[in-house]
Amino acid sequence: MAGEIASPAVTVSSTDSLYRGINPLFYDQGQLMSGVFFLKKKDTTEEGPSVGITRLIPLTNFQSYMGAGWGVGELAISVPHSLSLTVHPLSEPAWGVHADAHAVITGYQTLTNTKRTDVARALRNALQKKILVKPTK
Repeated sequence: MAGEIASPAVTVSSTDSLYRGINPLFYDQGQLMSGVFFLKKKDTTEEGPSVGITRLIPLTNFQSYMGAGWGVGELAISVPHSLSLTVHPLSEPAWGVHADAHAVITGYQTLTNTKRTDVARALRNALQKKILVKPTK
């Protein structure tokens, strides 16, 4: 899946926004369900939720890297930062010319189960506010 641990050519800024793919399994009647951000304690950095840095990839290109029927939402990078999470640039070779637009959310692995659930809910609620492409089944 993801390439190297760091993408030295890319840094994220406090003003960046992120795209997040929305699996249609986690979307019902206009509402995102809890699985849209599934944060596991044993996740490695590379296994964190995948996002695209919006200033580095057009929406149509980002959507083309998602599965059939997947939607796309957008959230400000300040959301994970406000939850004490990190958005870590992580080159994704499968994204071709947009490989460096890929990043993962990390830093939740050390949280308690309750706190991880709260963080996932906060991420989901922020994404719910800006669904750009609705998933289809």
